[in-house]
Amino acid sequence: MKKIATSLFLVLAIHMPTWTLQAIPNQIGNVGFVNPAGMRFENFAGEAKTWKANVKLPGNWENWSDPKNQDSHILVYRLDMPADVFGIRASQVTAQLKNDKVLQFKIVFEKSSSQSASLIDQLTTNIQSFTGESGGTNKNSFRYKKINIQLKGGSNGAVVVTISPQAKAVVLR
Repeated sequence: MKKIATSLFLVLAIHMPTWTLQAIPNQIGNVGFVNPAGMRFENFAGEAKTWKANVKLPGNWENWSDPKNQDSHILVYRLDMPADVFGIRASQVTAQLKNDKVLQFKIVFEKSSSQSASLIDQLTTNIQSFTGESGGTNKNSFRYKKINIQLKGGSNGAVVVTISPQAKAVVLR
């Protein structure tokens, strides 16, 4: 028995360093958002405390002027550090806040020349894995904990993902 254990140990010691381990890309070696937040961005967005007033956004955020923002009461901040979201490096992550409360996160992904698959298909698959949902009737709408996740294709193969809190149910009496 001891000889088998020793042999097994030697085989593992010799061959294990050459094995390729499979993992979601943003779980290993991420030096961006994960470090200050202590979790991946999508997990942070799924936390109930993220959507409460006076939340501290982890990481480096800068005040940003979004030309599409028509409401002067909404402040827009852009994440000023790399972030892999749903396993893919985001080109841009913004947070919209009103009265010190996050209204939504908008994540932009741009297709790189090295990507062989459709970016929206990759994100859909990764979000399905994360949420455990198929994506609703249009395949681009997901729910996770108390958030909504929407995918929308953009120009040149880009994809915009919007994460927002689920609307609270109104009880009529």
